[in-house]
Amino acid sequence: MRNDWYPRRVAEYVPYMQKKELKANNVAMERDFEFLAEQVARKGEKAESDAFNDAVRQELAKQQQRTIELERVSVRW
Repeated sequence: MRNDWYPRRVAEYVPYMQKKELKANNVAMERDFEFLAEQVARKGEKAESDAFNDAVRQELAKQQQRTIELERVSVRW
C-alpha cells in the first residue's frame, strides 16, 4: 500500500476520525481477498501461454533445422 498504491493514488489512508465514524455506523472493514485476483490470474495464464508458445517456436525451429539437414543429405546422394 505505502510503496505501490498510495503513491499512484490508487488507495488512500483512512484518517482516525473517519475510521471511528465508520465503526460507529457498523461498516464492515475487512480485507478483500478477491481484489485484483482476476488480473493476477490473467497474468499467470499469459505467462503460461507465453512459455508454451516459446516451447512451440523452439520445437518448430528444431524441426526446420532437421528438414534443412535432411535436404542437404539428400542432395549429396
